[in-house]
Amino acid sequence: MRSAHAHMHVPMLYVAGGMDANQSILSTMEVFDSSTGEWNSALPIATARFGAAVIAMDGKLYVVGGIYRCKSSHCANRASVSSVEVLQHVQLQ
Repeated sequence: MRSAHAHMHVPMLYVAGGMDANQSILSTMEVFDSSTGEWNSALPIATARFGAAVIAMDGKLYVVGGIYRCKSSHCANRASVSSVEVLQHVQLQ
């Protein structure tokens, strides 16, 4: 199971980062095309992060904030990401 934040920019749903079942924080980027019903992997984001905001604006995708370190099941000893990644074109792998 994966936990992540996403943004829908019809017909595409973008999922950036997240946390897997082993509580590893991810740098993966996945794209769901609602017109075909298919998931694809895209090039990863530069900083692995969980709980980021994902926003599409002016033809760009912004991945904002999140957490990059989580040392307990409740993320009590977490470290926040203080950066924004701006993706011009999300390229599928």
